[in-house]
Amino acid sequence: MSKILVVIFAISTFYSQSLIAANSDYAQGKKAYADKVVSYSAGNPQPKSKYQKKKQALGKPDFNSTKMNGFVSLGCKGSLTVQFTNNVLFDDNGADLLISEVGPASELTTVEISENGSNWINVGSISGNKKSIDLKGKVAREQVFHYVRLTDQGRNCSGDTPGADIDAVIALNPSLENRSVEANTTISQTAGTINNDPCAEDKRVCDADGDSRLAIQFGGDDCDDNDAGRFPGNVEVADQFGKDEDCDPTTFGFADHDGDGFHATWAYNIDEKGERIGGKDCDDKNPSVNPNAYEICDNVDNNCSGIADDGLAFPHFADKDRDRLGDPKQSKMLCDCDRLIDGIMWVTNNSDCNDSDPTNKSCSKQP
Repeated sequence: MSKILVVIFAISTFYSQSLIAANSDYAQGKKAYADKVVSYSAGNPQPKSKYQKKKQALGKPDFNSTKMNGFVSLGCKGSLTVQFTNNVLFDDNGADLLISEVGPASELTTVEISENGSNWINVGSISGNKKSIDLKGKVAREQVFHYVRLTDQGRNCSGDTPGADIDAVIALNPSLENRSVEANTTISQTAGTINNDPCAEDKRVCDADGDSRLAIQFGGDDCDDNDAGRFPGNVEVADQFGKDEDCDPTTFGFADHDGDGFHATWAYNIDEKGERIGGKDCDDKNPSVNPNAYEICDNVDNNCSGIADDGLAFPHFADKDRDRLGDPKQSKMLCDCDRLIDGIMWVTNNSDCNDSDPTNKSCSKQP
């Protein structure tokens, strides 16, 4: 009986230690694993449908070689993009990223990382088993990344699982709060004191929005450190809200949908003086309407001056009773002599004192 207890105790102890080891393999424990699939392309040829379960790449490594599950196959030249939502990836001491690529063959796979899911940095390739990548020298020390993209290079495109077979994507670095910080101090020659860099211990002090650009007050160039979508070098988007994505108000995005060489007036930014800077095309759906167009008599602001028929129009008066005499109290600037607009005739004279009675021919006849 005592021997059985000893064995059970030994197995229990080993099992507990194994769990502890599994949870402590990585600096951030369960948070070390990618936890969201952003996109998945099964490549060509594709793997069988049972190997296209993209969420199998999330969480801890759980590949089962007997049941052949716990992974997603990319297919020939296919790709997978995953995201760390409760964690970030950055350059710390030693290896920073681990890719678990499994399956019967070792496929060559390109690894890219991104801060925002749009701009990508190639950090190398992996081929089979658990392969770690050190970001040192490949990215700036202060950059943080949320996205990893894996793309099969098409070296092995046969079988039920062509392309790379991804089991897990793992951030090896510690949490951002516990990252290894290099000393960054300067010695004042005049005072003989050491001035600590406010950004050294925690970059978030100087980069509140986490876009890897330091705020202007800390020597950086981020014009809005409370918005991760605004920083120098970001892609400027044409919008009607005046948002300056690249911290340069003179750029306001591409908005020339009619191809006449002029951007639409609705795309704009606001400069430091509060002035609006934007496109000049008042009708971006009509290529014949733009600041360089000739103004013609059509009741349209052809040259975007703000006035229809600018320089061509002259006063016309309403002739509701159609007696060819106009009402001096109701006028409109038009450029042709007589014109019917919305059922009302407009004429050039203003001698009708009663525009509802066609028998009244002139104001001079009134008592």
